[in-house]
Amino acid sequence: MNQKTLILLVTVLLGFIAIAAVPKLFKQDESKKQLNKVSVDMSGFSEETVNKVEFGSSEEKKALNLTTGQWQINGEEADQIKVKLFFDGIQKSEVLKLASKNDENHKKFQVTGDDGVVLKFFTGEKENEFYVGKRGPSFGTFYIRKKGIKNVYLMRGSFFENLTWVEQEWKEEKKVEEEADEKIPKMNEL
Repeated sequence: MNQKTLILLVTVLLGFIAIAAVPKLFKQDESKKQLNKVSVDMSGFSEETVNKVEFGSSEEKKALNLTTGQWQINGEEADQIKVKLFFDGIQKSEVLKLASKNDENHKKFQVTGDDGVVLKFFTGEKENEFYVGKRGPSFGTFYIRKKGIKNVYLMRGSFFENLTWVEQEWKEEKKVEEEADEKIPKMNEL
């Protein structure tokens, strides 16, 4: 074999490798795009578009309401910074993968509505209801499903922790301290 033949064979081989690899690269990008357009996409829920959020278990429910430009938790003033962080966490949430297409697995992932947390966003008159289930296999992940949809997704997002806060954690620190001071008797009152 002479040098020209060897160069030609190497060039053809590299060409075949490139042709085989390019479709796989585009296919991975496409699957990421499809995950962003699923039923549990949270990108449409922000402080500007939502006027009420209800969340909680079947035993304890909480409501964030936007009233005259201020967010309230169950009718009392909420810490606006904590509310902003909550919505930032929703905006930055990311769908990692489809966990199940089988509605028989809803109980296993705790996304039935009876288990886990029911999360409702109200945008004007429109209501979007989600079931946030158990924690996922890695830090900051959890399972989620939209009401009426069978698919369960594994999602990453910081807002998951906010859903388990008690009402006091949503309030401004000063207000919580003032309420605690009112409930604790003073030394001269004993």
